[in-house]
Amino acid sequence: MVTPVSILKKFGFPVSEHHFLLENKALILKLKYILEELNEDGILIQRESKQDFKGLKEIGYDFIT
Repeated sequence: MVTPVSILKKFGFPVSEHHFLLENKALILKLKYILEELNEDGILIQRESKQDFKGLKEIGYDFIT
């Protein structure tokens, strides 16, 4: 599953630290926008359920195979 936080975690950002998430809401919103665009382009498919990570509700996506 691909989410904005999972992308940041993959690149080594300290997503387990709550203050990091609070200080980087603009970055997370940009990643959400990119994932929405990839969903519209048919590269990703949106999951039905939302994931909650440290108070952030995230929409997860899967790659279309």
